[in-house]
Amino acid sequence: MDNCPQHGWSSDEWQKHVDAVLHQHFSILGHKYQRVADGVLGDGGLEGFSSDGQAFQAYADQNSNSKAERLEKLKNKISDDIPKLKKHEKEWASRLGDLKLKHWTLVVPIYEDKAVLSHALKKAKELRDAKLPFISKDFRAYVCDINAFPAAVQQITDSPHLKIKLNAPAIVDDDLAAYEKNKPKDIVTIDNKLSKVATLNSNKKILECRRDYLKRYLYRENLLEILGRRHPPLKEKIDELLAVKSMDIVTDSRLDTTPPNQRLRDVKDSLQRELEETIRGLSSNNHSDIAYGTIGHWLINCNLRFNE
Repeated sequence: MDNCPQHGWSSDEWQKHVDAVLHQHFSILGHKYQRVADGVLGDGGLEGFSSDGQAFQAYADQNSNSKAERLEKLKNKISDDIPKLKKHEKEWASRLGDLKLKHWTLVVPIYEDKAVLSHALKKAKELRDAKLPFISKDFRAYVCDINAFPAAVQQITDSPHLKIKLNAPAIVDDDLAAYEKNKPKDIVTIDNKLSKVATLNSNKKILECRRDYLKRYLYRENLLEILGRRHPPLKEKIDELLAVKSMDIVTDSRLDTTPPNQRLRDVKDSLQRELEETIRGLSSNNHSDIAYGTIGHWLINCNLRFNE
């Protein structure tokens, strides 16, 4: 089995993301993008089209174990979808009117083999030779990843209105038990810190609070891993912010005399505000997930300490 990087997108999530990026992309260019509603011709070979004759299909292969398997899936997708335009000729001719499609582009999370493009060009020629009324005489088919639309991706990432909302696998009791078993020194570190919180005046309360922070920390790790695969520039921006804040916390912890329970709340609230101000394209729920999880991380790794 060869190395086959995974992209982390479900089919539905990828389709929605591509749709949002294409709407933004064509808005920047001064054109309109029309999504084809689910259920219309079973999409009829494309997800949407622009007012200047660009057609698009989104596809995120699932669970490929090798690059060869992924390549075969992409070729099959192209072979299945481009002929649908001929199969549904009457419907598309009616829907498109006098608009002629110049290009058909398959947008994928990972594009790593030019053989896919060669296959797409071959299938485009077959459709071009059919001389459909809504297909341009120089019609071509292409394959690209989302980085073909950098300005649109950047605007979505930075926009306070176009929010990216990510969900990571939930952390269950077995995950916590495995961590506690495998990282006993971390457990001692966090318990020692939490024992200084006045309201945690019993071993039971310390255990419950520790598990809350561990759960948030492990969830944050899953969330950042998904973010790194789906939105690398956004993940890099978050990493830079957290690195700076981590150094600030170390310095502040040497001097701060705030009671531990108040300091935990203050640091979390401050971090969440900075995330909201700096990482504007992420949902408020994800800002909270990262903020709480980072507090857990800092409790474990000694960045956040409480003075006596």
